[in-house]
Amino acid sequence: MSSLRRIGVAILGYAFMCKAHSHAFKSIPHFFYPPPAIPELVVVYGRTEEKVKEAAANYGFKKYVTDWRKAINDPEVEIVDNCLPNNMHLEPTLRQLRKVSMFYARNPSPGIVRKLSSLEMLPEKPESRLWLPSTIGLCQLSSLLET
Repeated sequence: MSSLRRIGVAILGYAFMCKAHSHAFKSIPHFFYPPPAIPELVVVYGRTEEKVKEAAANYGFKKYVTDWRKAINDPEVEIVDNCLPNNMHLEPTLRQLRKVSMFYARNPSPGIVRKLSSLEMLPEKPESRLWLPSTIGLCQLSSLLET
């Protein structure tokens, strides 16, 4: 498995959903063998330094930040998992959408869907793909990693 591609993950938010999602990323090689890529927990973001530092250590992240912009701009990060409360989703989501060739939102809030439906919010890259499913599981995430 050491020859498999590694894919860097950032998680925005450090509470319960971060715990669940970081576990899910670490479980991909167990459930999908051989995995299409090995997720690496690169960085976790949180506003409260003591708590996000503890989450980074407990969940296996390489580092933590207290500015979400640093997480989404980290050169090691290819996947940004936004586990922030709904009222904090919009700005990081729009910033991320503009810089990536593939964007996936598991349960986008209505405000994000309204914003993304306007053409100026869509990615500028013609090869970009926008994923806005209402629900998705590890099977679908695994297939996204293969593309």
